[in-house]
Amino acid sequence: MLFRSTRFENVYSSIDEICRRLLVNDGGEKSFLEPEDIFFDFAKDRMAVNGRSKFSASSMVILKNSIRLSFFLQALNDEESRIPNFLLMDNIEDKGMVAKRSQKFQHLITEACAEIEGEYQLIFTTSMIADDLNNTPYCVGPYYPEGSYTLAFT
Repeated sequence: MLFRSTRFENVYSSIDEICRRLLVNDGGEKSFLEPEDIFFDFAKDRMAVNGRSKFSASSMVILKNSIRLSFFLQALNDEESRIPNFLLMDNIEDKGMVAKRSQKFQHLITEACAEIEGEYQLIFTTSMIADDLNNTPYCVGPYYPEGSYTLAFT
């Protein structure tokens, strides 16, 4: 039982550390600049930073995705992890996200992935791709500018 408790603490601490870096580097929410306590409980669908659980919609998207990305990155660096090396993020800009903040988060994702040595697959969708990431090997599929539709009728 002691090993299990220590393992939980080590994994949680690692996820916390990764998430803390992501939130600080987001730079969009004051509470994220100095995150002393990051709490998440998937069973209860709760998360908080410094005891606060209510943020703007865009900050909630960043928080939720930062926690998910932190789990993924921790698992990739943990030989004992049984979490698949796959993550799908289909909501990185829900609810009022501005392009600049979304693109900053895209860069945080790609920078974190650049440090990964093993095999993995991470897919994120966006309608506001950063210019320097567009038309690179990171992108799959066509870009649809405003007015161009994915289901075009001829």
